Amino acid sequence: MCRRCRLQCRVVKFDFQCRRFYHDYWQDTPSPSPDLICFFNPGLHRSTGFGSLDTWPKTIAAATGAGCPLVVTAYTEYECPLDLARLRKESKRTLELVQPPEPNPFASQRPERNFISEQIAPMIFKNFYYFVVKMCRTCRLKCRVVKFDFQCRRFYHEYCRDASCYSRPDLICFFNPIMHSPYGYAGHDTWPDTLLAAATANCPIVVTAYTELDCPLDLIRLQKEARRPLRIVQQPRLNPYGSCRPDRNFISDEVTPLIFKNYHYFVVQ
Repeated sequence: MCRRCRLQCRVVKFDFQCRRFYHDYWQDTPSPSPDLICFFNPGLHRSTGFGSLDTWPKTIAAATGAGCPLVVTAYTEYECPLDLARLRKESKRTLELVQPPEPNPFASQRPERNFISEQIAPMIFKNFYYFVVKMCRTCRLKCRVVKFDFQCRRFYHEYCRDASCYSRPDLICFFNPIMHSPYGYAGHDTWPDTLLAAATANCPIVVTAYTELDCPLDLIRLQKEARRPLRIVQQPRLNPYGSCRPDRNFISDEVTPLIFKNYHYFVVQ
């Protein structure tokens, strides 16, 4: 036992809850205050969960809202960035990566057959990789949350003109927009109105891209349509949170046969 824990009379306290989800336990427990939460081989990135239902959004929101470190283990190195991306998406909070994905020194030594992604790793080990996240301390103290509104079947500039639902943003993100392309939605270039509306918000704008080639072209287009000077906060560079899943490039395969979503990015304001 750790000498410090022994001197301070610390103990490990846990409560086993059968046949219910963590978010249900969280709602039913008065003032739950865990010091650490662990997800062992959860497969957060998979869209099909318990009973063929995706119950992770509520559980992730409850776990990341506890304000304590969250440890997530995985069978393979491939799963870690996918699970991390799912955590960031569902938590609605700013999460600090306390420990980047790496091999777990306390992983199982017993090999098992991989029936899900055998082509990537024929043999797997429980808890073979892990990472640790924690809610940003500033965000936790100020009770900050991520608020977003999904607008279907209309453009961003149309949403901005609708005073009944428009909310002034603190940050705007364009994920793999390829805004330099002259071909937009249904063959029409709708980017001028959208980029002007985004620039008018006067907040940081994050733009991601599939390839290094796309970034400067998107930056030129954004500066052209903004109709005001834009300050480059972050020059185009590799995105540490880019996807690790390769996709075929059907647009410029002679330059880059395989591409990754959000692989490069830049920030302007």
